[in-house]
Amino acid sequence: MSVIRFKPETLLRLGATIESSEKMRERFFDHTENLKRQLYANIIKDQQRYLSAGIVSFLDRLYIANQCAYIYEYEDADRTISRLVVTRVLPYSLSDFIKEAESLRYNLYTNSGRVFLGEEDLDRLDRMIDAAKDLIIEGYERKGKEEEVEA
Repeated sequence: MSVIRFKPETLLRLGATIESSEKMRERFFDHTENLKRQLYANIIKDQQRYLSAGIVSFLDRLYIANQCAYIYEYEDADRTISRLVVTRVLPYSLSDFIKEAESLRYNLYTNSGRVFLGEEDLDRLDRMIDAAKDLIIEGYERKGKEEEVEA
């Protein structure tokens, strides 16, 4: 097992994919967070901006946790931890999103099983991976139904 240090662009592309998918945006916040958003809807006027800020914060924590795992694992590694600088990037396809997000999840852990990310963020990452998988399955189901109609 080894730990790979992810490039910022990879995380930004994961975020762009989340932002570009309605289903992923809907599942980004857990039930408790969604209740708080509803409760404070009159205070949080711009829900899209609030969501975007939440995604960026999440990506930054993933980026930092990945760097911490890498530094912890490799003694000769550069010990500088960078913050994510947001730039515009293209989203991944759903299959590439799943591949990269699962690889990132794996690389948040050191060889000894330590992780530098909170449980809520690990759950959120899993929700995003599951949402992408659901979207792929829904696409296959739609395609199958369309082929049945044509036959």
